[in-house]
Amino acid sequence: MPKSKKQNEEIIEVRCEAILHAALVLFALFGYQSIGMDQIAKASKCSRALVYHYFSSKEELFGALMKKVASSIFKLTESINYESNAKESLTELIDKLLSEIKNSDDHDYMSCVIYLLLNLHLQKNYIPKPRQGDEVRPLGRKRLFEIVYYLIEKGQVEGDFNEGNPKEYTIAILSLIKGLAYNKIYLKNKFCCPSTSIIMNMVNKKEQIYVEQN
Repeated sequence: MPKSKKQNEEIIEVRCEAILHAALVLFALFGYQSIGMDQIAKASKCSRALVYHYFSSKEELFGALMKKVASSIFKLTESINYESNAKESLTELIDKLLSEIKNSDDHDYMSCVIYLLLNLHLQKNYIPKPRQGDEVRPLGRKRLFEIVYYLIEKGQVEGDFNEGNPKEYTIAILSLIKGLAYNKIYLKNKFCCPSTSIIMNMVNKKEQIYVEQN
């Protein structure tokens, strides 16, 4: 019996998801330049011809993957309350990132998403220049680098964060989170995730205790 249109669409969707997920893991762990379509086909358990049937080139596949990755991150960053002070907002953001890494399932999907995205940002070692239309985007739709940078600057103005270069703090925090995502991918259930407070202590001002002198 021939398959219905809906069944064919479901088969296409499952195959595309398998290809994109395999590409995500390979690009995250080995980099874009090191991976070819043959490796993606093998990892997704599809033929090379089938991969090219859905994606005409590695560039097209990577573009589709990055849209999927961005969508996953936006869901997380848009859920943060940015109306509160920067200390609370940054704590909430880091807590959610660590939670996604720690509880990542489906072959560590979110760990790979976070690792790949942060690797792309931190390789450049600067705040990515806004693309057309990015300037008017709400904070929750901006890139992770820009969000963390903004919150650190704001927290310094509010007096809750240590003084220093916001860019350097941003690189340090996101590099640590990237490393944790990488560890989760390899260590699986043996992975040990630090608390949010440990990372926040990098920027939080220490409370000074004054002793009254007699």
